[in-house]
Amino acid sequence: MALGGVACTGFGATIAFATSTFTADVYSISHSGVARKPVDKTHMGSANSRMDFCPAKLVDSGTYELELAFNPNGAAVPIDGATEVITLSYPSATGPTTVAKDVFSGFITNFSEKVPLDDRMTMTVTLKITGLIVRTAGVA
Repeated sequence: MALGGVACTGFGATIAFATSTFTADVYSISHSGVARKPVDKTHMGSANSRMDFCPAKLVDSGTYELELAFNPNGAAVPIDGATEVITLSYPSATGPTTVAKDVFSGFITNFSEKVPLDDRMTMTVTLKITGLIVRTAGVA
């Protein structure tokens, strides 16, 4: 089955912060998913003794969790920074002139460091997305 120019791996994915210009080597990027809550509208006369729900109008765009290279001599993580525009660029197997991107506003909510005895030092950074994630498809 052909993948139609879609990359098979995440190799080459990048993340860019517009205001703080924070940067680090990226090992993995995970999105928590987009969610909206069910609103309970059950009442004393609900049919068949069953709870009744409707969808909430507000949608939570979730969080991104980044596993990054930790450099104790590198730039400080902007944990106290303001909301800024963040761009996630996806890799492509065929090398299009423009890669697919997700652009969103967000801010760092937490980070932690891991310094093992005999392995690479990493840090985990969590970004809270505020508003809509705008995805732009790549162009070959």
